[in-house]
Amino acid sequence: MQKEKKKINLVDIIIIVLILAVALFFGMKFFGGEKATANKSDITFTVLVQGVPKQSLDDISKALPGKQISDGKYIDCEIKSVESSPCKVDKIEKTNTDPYVKTTILPDQNDEYVDLTFTVSAKVVAASLLTEVGTQEVRVGRSFILKTRGFELTGTVITLNRTDSK
Repeated sequence: MQKEKKKINLVDIIIIVLILAVALFFGMKFFGGEKATANKSDITFTVLVQGVPKQSLDDISKALPGKQISDGKYIDCEIKSVESSPCKVDKIEKTNTDPYVKTTILPDQNDEYVDLTFTVSAKVVAASLLTEVGTQEVRVGRSFILKTRGFELTGTVITLNRTDSK
C-alpha cells in the first residue's frame, strides 16, 4: 500500500484562518493591546490624607518621589511630593478591619497629627470617559489609596487637572 499525500483543501484553510482570528482577538482583549497602543493623557491630582501621625512624616518624605503600585506591580503613576499642615479636624475616626481597631483623634491630640497633601502625576487613556490609574478611578471627592513600596495611605482627591499628550 502506498501512502497518499493529503492535500490541504479550502475547508481546512478556512478553519485555520478562523482559529488564528479568534486567537488574535482574545490575545488583544486579554493582554491589553488596545490600552497599550492608545493615546495617553497626563493628569496631575492632589490627595488629602487627614490625621497622620507626625512620626510617620519622615519615612513618607524619604520614600518620595515614589512609583505607585497596583496589583503587585508598578504602574504609570508617580507620587511627586507631600506637604504637611497642622491637623485641623475636631474628630477623626479610623477603622482597620483586620483585626478590627477603631482609633479616634480628638482636638487635644492635634499636635501629634498632621494633614498631608500629596501631589501625584499619572498617564491615563485619553479616549476613556473614566480617569483610571491602575485599578482606581480618580475623581474629585473620591477616596484614593496611595501605595508605594514604603507606605500606604488612603485619602480624598481634592484637585484634578487633565491635559492631552501629543
